[in-house]
Amino acid sequence: MASPCVVDTDSANQTIDFGQGRSRDFLVAGSVGEWQPFSVLLTQCPITTRHATVLLTGSATSGPDGVPLYANLGSAPYVGIQIADGNTQQTLGPGSRVTLDVDNTSRTATLSLVSRLYSTGQMGAGQIKGAMQLDFTYQ
Repeated sequence: MASPCVVDTDSANQTIDFGQGRSRDFLVAGSVGEWQPFSVLLTQCPITTRHATVLLTGSATSGPDGVPLYANLGSAPYVGIQIADGNTQQTLGPGSRVTLDVDNTSRTATLSLVSRLYSTGQMGAGQIKGAMQLDFTYQ
């Protein structure tokens, strides 16, 4: 197994601001908000480390059409959080894996993601909170 990289401190424990949502925009199951970009930067990757594989985990739920979502841990009903690859917009639900290439010159790798609110029914008022854990293995 290759040696680990370092997760940049600004990348850890991020808060994604979805803005002030309006329940009237989420009256129908399957309604979505705007994508909000964020990223996780790996730095100081050893010369022997060529790739990092990321396992995304968290409390799971799904949209009415089966889209995998991260569960809302807040008080707003009928809403989940959709995470996708920032480059391809392929949905990355709990249990998804992404392999990153380590840049040979900078010895860094970046996981680019986007997230948005996803209505699972007629969303009501309340807080929206979610959590996602990233586990890295190195090759």
